[in-house]
Amino acid sequence: MPPIYINTDPGDSKKKIFDASKAGAASAEVEALMKKTIVDLLVNNAKFTTNKYKNAKGYTLKMEITEVTVDASGNTACKMSTIIERYPDGNVASVGGTSNAKLGPPADKQAILECAKAMVKGALEKSLPIMIEDLAKNR
Repeated sequence: MPPIYINTDPGDSKKKIFDASKAGAASAEVEALMKKTIVDLLVNNAKFTTNKYKNAKGYTLKMEITEVTVDASGNTACKMSTIIERYPDGNVASVGGTSNAKLGPPADKQAILECAKAMVKGALEKSLPIMIEDLAKNR
């Protein structure tokens, strides 16, 4: 059985897989980090690949930073939603839910990047068993 493909390329610049527009000026860097985190976490996992192959079947993890806030003490809090879509048909396999992360001061771009990385890692870890189970039923 070939590895489960995880799509990280929208193929169309208007269709975002990773959306960090709520991160303001850091959004492009956060979106790139979200993709890199997925690729890095799966590189040594034999059950999954981010390298597209002929007739690939798998999933797209649509991730959106839905909120970035900084409190009076300088703590940065972020929220992210994840939806698991089957690839290539785009049907929703699961709504992965919401992830949260909070970092202490200083409230800067690095704090947002660290929040995003932690949330992507957590969401991916929760999504892997869901995708394995779903693909077994729908292959």
